[in-house]
Amino acid sequence: MYGYDFHRQKPIDEYIVDFFSNKLRLAIELDGYSHEITEVWEKDVKKTRRLNELV
Repeated sequence: MYGYDFHRQKPIDEYIVDFFSNKLRLAIELDGYSHEITEVWEKDVKKTRRLNELV
């Protein structure tokens, strides 16, 4: 991945992200169709807000 180190299933705060690069400070989430369910989507929004606060 162009020389960047990515960690799988990286715990950050109270969440776990699918992939994370410390050098890039980049979290990547791979979500399937279940994330279209309202309750799951609302949790994703909360998670995104919290992760953005940590930047």
